[in-house]
Amino acid sequence: MYGHSLFTNGAKMISFSLARQLETQLQRRRKYIVATIRSQRCQAGAMTGLLSAAEIALLRNKSAEPNKIQAALQRIKTRTYGNCLACGAVIAPQRLRLHPTAERCQSCQAALESSQRQGLEPNS
Repeated sequence: MYGHSLFTNGAKMISFSLARQLETQLQRRRKYIVATIRSQRCQAGAMTGLLSAAEIALLRNKSAEPNKIQAALQRIKTRTYGNCLACGAVIAPQRLRLHPTAERCQSCQAALESSQRQGLEPNS
């Protein structure tokens, strides 16, 4: 399924072993989150009106995470994982280890967050 030792996109690459390690981690995380969300939705349904705004926001954030994981798994499958969606640069392996669903390099992510704080449309 994967190349011998590297994912490549031109001169940009991350190691095969890192991609496989993070793929396994992402699959486990997605399974755990989906089960947690199902459980919390059942509990939330029984406690309608008792959840705080912060608890509702946390539940919504967790609900989005499986989609981010699925997108990362798709990028692994298509061998584009580890490349910034905005500029195409390789995302630092340390960043991927901390945030395996990262879609952007540190620089592009910072620019996106800055534009969002200012209420501007992102460039990508």
